[in-house]
Amino acid sequence: MRKRVGFVFAVAVVVLFCCVGVGKAFADDDGSTGGGERTEKKGIEGQMFVDLLPAQSVLLDGDDEKFRQIQWMNNKYVGGANQISGRFKYPEDITFDLEGRALAGQNDYDGILHLEKKDFGFVSFEYVEFSKYFDGSGGVYNPNRLLAVSELDKELELEIGHFALEAGLRVPKFPETTLFYEREFEDGSKSRTAWGTVTDTAGNGRNQKISPTYQDIHTMTDIFGIRAKHEVNGYVLNGEQRWEFVKSETFREAREVCNTSVTSTACEVYQLSQSPDTNVMTTTLRAERWFSKDMIHVSSGYRYANLRYRETEESRVRNGLGTILSNAENKVGARADSQLDTHTWVSSLMAFLTKTLNVGGKTKVELVKRKSSSTYPQDNTLDGTINLTDMSRTNDHIVRFGENGAIRYKGIPRAALYTEADFQQDVNSLDEFRDEFGPGEGTSEDFHRKTDAFINRGALALGAHVAPLARVNVTVQGRHRWNNSDFDDEFEQPVRAANGRQLSAFIESQDLRTSELSSRAKWTPFSWLTSSVRYQWRVDDFEMTVQDIGGETKADTTSHIYTADVTVQPLENVFVTGYFSRYLSTTSTIAHLVAAYQPDFKSDVDTWLGSIEYVPSEHWVWNGTVLYSDADNFNDFTGVGLPLGADFTRIEVSLGAKWTPRKDVSVGPKCAYYRYDSNPAAERNDYDAFAFFLEGSVALG
Repeated sequence: MRKRVGFVFAVAVVVLFCCVGVGKAFADDDGSTGGGERTEKKGIEGQMFVDLLPAQSVLLDGDDEKFRQIQWMNNKYVGGANQISGRFKYPEDITFDLEGRALAGQNDYDGILHLEKKDFGFVSFEYVEFSKYFDGSGGVYNPNRLLAVSELDKELELEIGHFALEAGLRVPKFPETTLFYEREFEDGSKSRTAWGTVTDTAGNGRNQKISPTYQDIHTMTDIFGIRAKHEVNGYVLNGEQRWEFVKSETFREAREVCNTSVTSTACEVYQLSQSPDTNVMTTTLRAERWFSKDMIHVSSGYRYANLRYRETEESRVRNGLGTILSNAENKVGARADSQLDTHTWVSSLMAFLTKTLNVGGKTKVELVKRKSSSTYPQDNTLDGTINLTDMSRTNDHIVRFGENGAIRYKGIPRAALYTEADFQQDVNSLDEFRDEFGPGEGTSEDFHRKTDAFINRGALALGAHVAPLARVNVTVQGRHRWNNSDFDDEFEQPVRAANGRQLSAFIESQDLRTSELSSRAKWTPFSWLTSSVRYQWRVDDFEMTVQDIGGETKADTTSHIYTADVTVQPLENVFVTGYFSRYLSTTSTIAHLVAAYQPDFKSDVDTWLGSIEYVPSEHWVWNGTVLYSDADNFNDFTGVGLPLGADFTRIEVSLGAKWTPRKDVSVGPKCAYYRYDSNPAAERNDYDAFAFFLEGSVALG
């Protein structure tokens, strides 16, 4: 991270000096432009604003990983600048803008530099980097008498960043041309939810997957290309050529825990290393134009994409001491290759038929061709002898059609109505072949199958915005989405017996449906009082039909979200805000129908938030916030399963002040208290934290 920041700082300095140099180049000492018309000599004008954070310190008692994950805040010393912004004007219509932030210890960096000369072009530079924190705790299972909960001994932090350079030509009557380069990266570790097994050999013998797992990630993405835009006889023409290269290395580990020891020789440690590389080339062309005195807008476009993907993979199974175990999951030199070509044509029409009515429509046709292959050599003891190799080939030919229509109507006084429909149909001809060969080969994995897949997606939306009274606004929207898939096996060899294993084609159909309704009402009875309420309802339904099994597999999730907020200014120098949210969600699966009954999964949570700001004079501002969040979802059914419902109380309180002795200078301290108190039967990640902040700002120019 330090090397990246140093590199970026060096680039920023170079760009800054280039900016000054360019500014001087465009205006000679005598105020002329080098032989053209003389202009009045002008100096450089500019101003800057800096919001400083000289110190941020946290005293923490409890789970530091949980604190960082929830607060997105490091519990170590942090200092730097919350915001830096500035604008400078050079002679000859040259402007230089900068904006950024830099917090050392928090790995929070953000910077934008933009240099532009009117009617000539621009150069811009952008850098963003931040850390995402993860908790290394696993699940909790109280009946396990020896180890009810486990935690990784590894700090989990994923550094995420983005770097971009753009240079554009903006000369009148010439095409707008832009060259660009981007780099995106992820570097670090994150937790995974595919937990390992904890074995209770000395307890009641109940084993559960509560051992935490992690994955190391190192990904680098390079993107570069050129885009152009030009207008010819009223037609706006756009084009872009883009190349993208993604290289990644990941390592994933899942540990079993036996006899309370991760180093027991009876435990298995699963390790998976993957190195995917992806190269993507896209060509995009688009044309658009307004007709009938800007009453009708028509556009059409074409996009070609070519993707090449290759991944190598190795997996190993060890015991707790690191010794390789003889296991069929030991794979060496596994490789997968894929090639994808996509041709997409789109067109759209938008018409303003009257002052109160406009309609629009879109169409899409897409052709997709994919070839994929993979080999998985199996080396049970990693002695260099391949025991078995699985080889697969897959070919896809997809034809996709899409249609969209929308209507907006504002002919009713104090109201606006809209509706939109979106449809998509896919026909996928899938040809699969798998073969198993080697000393331990068999026929259970061999097959050749041709399948026609028919996929129907769509969405319907209807909404209205109404202002029945001068100080009341109401918005209502309903939406329904569906994604229905049907799979027909046209050819399969060998033919499986009834109730026999169907390998990868065991699904006959799958339906996903989502219905949503949301409404919001805003009321402003007085200039010093504003309030609003909102309700959101959503239902997700899932149905799947499996070959040779009667009935259907079903699941659904229903959620209700109630929110209310109010802003009050009871006095001229006092501002108060309040917010409340209740989120209710229930997920029901087929598990509640089995003999060992498992209840529905609930994820309900209530949140209250309040803030106050007091301005006793032009030199002082006091502010405070309070947050209280509560979830009570733990349901003890450990006799038949693993409860995963969240059950916690979260509290945050802050108090701060800002002193402004001068118009362009301010300084202020702030203190905060954070508490997370969980039900130990659900999780064990409590913490109490006190934080102190010292902030300041200065305006220059």
